[in-house]
Amino acid sequence: MSNQRIVVAVDGSEPSLRAVSFAANLCQRLSVPLELVTVLEMAAFDPDADFAIPQAKVEALREKYVTRNLGPARDAVPDGVEVTEAILNGNPTEALLTHVTDDVPYMVVLGRTGKSALQRVLEGSVSKGLAELAGVPVCVVS
Repeated sequence: MSNQRIVVAVDGSEPSLRAVSFAANLCQRLSVPLELVTVLEMAAFDPDADFAIPQAKVEALREKYVTRNLGPARDAVPDGVEVTEAILNGNPTEALLTHVTDDVPYMVVLGRTGKSALQRVLEGSVSKGLAELAGVPVCVVS
């Protein structure tokens, strides 16, 4: 295996928790670490952004968002699986692509979002973008 870890994208949703469970089970079977990755989309979370929201408020919102996304994912990982975490900023597809291109994992796992066809056309699909461009296996869990 290239870099012996499985990356799972989490956003606090039920589909992403199913993806965590699937990926954690696979990690146990393959004896590889699991990396939980969440992406903060809001510009307010960008520490280099220049606008009037007080930094303390931004940090509190960021921590709340990260806890909401990663907390349940951490809880879904069984004992014995080595876990690391990454918090990325920006557009989810672009941020995840950069992350897995810079440090190539064995596989990327993500949950199916349940977006409507119109939403996928207007907003794009993270799973589709990763599957087309990541250069590693991508597993979408329903």
